[in-house]
Amino acid sequence: MKYEDLVRTYSTQPLTDYFFRAKVPPIKLMLSTFEGNEQRSAGRNYLARPPRPNEWKVELVCCVFNDGKVGVFFDSWSGPRGSGYPTIPEKDLERLDQLLVNLPDDDSRLPPPDRGLVVQVPENDHYRVRVYDRADAPAEILDILRLSGSEFRPWLPSFEPSSEWVASEQADEIQICLSTDGQQIVTTVANGPLRFWNPDTGEKVKEVNFPSNISVSGLSFTPDGRFAVIQSWGQFYLLDTQTWRKYRNLDEPLSGRNREELVLVPLPSLVRSLLQITPDGRYLLINTSDSTLKIFDMKTWRRQPMLPDLPPDALSYVSAPKTMRAVYFSKNGILGLWNPEQRNIVAKLDDDARIHRVAFSPDESLVAIATMHIDSNGFWTRYRIRVWQAIDGRLLHELRPFEQTKCETLEGLLWSNDGKYLLAGTKAHNVYSGRGINVWSMKSGRHRGELNMGNSDIMGVLMLGDGRRIVAGCGDGRIRIWNVSDAIKQIEEFENSFSSH
Repeated sequence: MKYEDLVRTYSTQPLTDYFFRAKVPPIKLMLSTFEGNEQRSAGRNYLARPPRPNEWKVELVCCVFNDGKVGVFFDSWSGPRGSGYPTIPEKDLERLDQLLVNLPDDDSRLPPPDRGLVVQVPENDHYRVRVYDRADAPAEILDILRLSGSEFRPWLPSFEPSSEWVASEQADEIQICLSTDGQQIVTTVANGPLRFWNPDTGEKVKEVNFPSNISVSGLSFTPDGRFAVIQSWGQFYLLDTQTWRKYRNLDEPLSGRNREELVLVPLPSLVRSLLQITPDGRYLLINTSDSTLKIFDMKTWRRQPMLPDLPPDALSYVSAPKTMRAVYFSKNGILGLWNPEQRNIVAKLDDDARIHRVAFSPDESLVAIATMHIDSNGFWTRYRIRVWQAIDGRLLHELRPFEQTKCETLEGLLWSNDGKYLLAGTKAHNVYSGRGINVWSMKSGRHRGELNMGNSDIMGVLMLGDGRRIVAGCGDGRIRIWNVSDAIKQIEEFENSFSSH
């Protein structure tokens, strides 16, 4: 089908669409995804009614009514099926109206197969129609998709693991980190043991038992490899890596009825927001949710007072390894960018946004921060990923999983070696996306690829020491590895294809 034929079909379509079969309230907007550039064939009629002449394969339809109610529908063998009718907030509805007045140009061309999106806006007795590529839709169209509540996701390349193996005989939530040299993967489950794996072969190198009274919810190693740091539901234990016996307790008491889940990761290659070793390797910082930082001298393991370079009211603090920049969260709810040398705040980044993950780019010119925000029930469960200029705190991008407003889970925050891409394990939505490791372009801020892992929970995301491979610990007890260098090369080719248009 030609572009002109498609637009003619959608512009003359009755305003009471097939899905409704009856008179409906006035329609503000119709969104349709479709696949293929040919007529629907009986051989691939898996979603729909019998094929009709000149009909494309429609996947999903979203209808926004003038009163702000939204319905999302799809065809099935038994007829149209769809969602309930949530209502768009008035403020968002006003913004949607503004965007619909001047839809971006679609350049009068069809998108590649499987990537089509049709936008229909009623005008008198017909529709104004635009056709966009879901892989590279204009920013205004992404805003329309978010405001409509359609939760339609963009098209992007997906990559399967290059290798995987079972790290736990039982489907269990494994904790994961790297050995000190970054060459081996270390895993454990709640009651151990520690297992060391060769990432090239997937073979177990060794297995270590530790005291049976420790239930592990996180693990890491000190940079010199002298100690394993084990988190056990609000308490920290140091295990001597020569004997694997308990060396010392670092107690972090429970707060009321809530456990302080401070999950650990390998240091210093990836710093999670709630535990960090200072760049000079001298102090271990443990962040808490209701009191000042807990600071331990790593030579004596004695508790220390607040360090002079840190903000005096900091609850969380993560510094760049080399440059004079740090991110902190204060007692009065300020998320800020800090200069430890001058001991002053460089920029205020947000209010009441708890630090969840922090990662400075390889050259430390950018800082990516994943923050937690309070949901409607008063819980810290909503996540955002934003990237700031480290020099002055200017916001560069907000990164959205599948360009959605929701981010239900977030695990890991990693930069590609050249700093052009950021990766994080997320789950954006129960229906329209599984769990995967997402790849965002720092040039555009767009979600450009996914390392696919199906529906398994992500327990940890790490970069191997070669900087070419990403490893994930999964809730099904498996280790999965992707060649991220090859994936990014294909993503760059995918992005370059847009400029050829």
